[in-house]
Amino acid sequence: MAYAGKVADKAKKLDKGVGQYYSAGGLDVLAVAIVKLFSKDAVNYKATVIADSEVRKFESEQKAEILVNSWKENRKDGKIFYIASKHVDSAQDHKDWQGKIYVDRYWHNYETDGRLGKFIREHNIQTVQWVTGNPVWFVTRPNCRHYFETYTVEQVLKGKYHIPNRKIGDRRLQTPRNANIEYYENRLKMLESLYKQYKTELLRKQIEKTKILISKWKKTF
Repeated sequence: MAYAGKVADKAKKLDKGVGQYYSAGGLDVLAVAIVKLFSKDAVNYKATVIADSEVRKFESEQKAEILVNSWKENRKDGKIFYIASKHVDSAQDHKDWQGKIYVDRYWHNYETDGRLGKFIREHNIQTVQWVTGNPVWFVTRPNCRHYFETYTVEQVLKGKYHIPNRKIGDRRLQTPRNANIEYYENRLKMLESLYKQYKTELLRKQIEKTKILISKWKKTF
């Protein structure tokens, strides 16, 4: 909203007032000036960056809330061990943390004969709360495709668990093709909205050019 307000203020400064345009090109002068403002300041791109940032923040908060609730529910079933998935195409800074065993920070409540604590110490097991937080942000980071499978104490101590593997993860949101299509489709919506307000030749040409670019990227594999 703050950014939209700044753009609106810039656009308003271009308006010379009622009756000031009809003698020299009419409202085309103002319409063209506003279109150039949107292009020069890359309004569509900047707005998308801001929106994406807010979405990522919201997604991270949602993930964190879901995890906390999951930990609580899993404790009821005695599932305090978490096995992290392993991906061939993992992000570089998450490679060292994937495919490992993690344990709930409240594991002490499930200790009965000393075997649990011994296993955790001998294997240097970190807590699931630690790995999903700062600085690793495993699973909780936006676009992270890793996940956990849960196990009970007895299952892990007896070796009855496996590491979930994925050869290639879902990269649909990260491909240049889809990113470009989304960008130009958003740009087209903006241009068409401007065109509805005031039809100029400049806008018509930009709309046609954008449609051609969308068609081009949709044919790209």
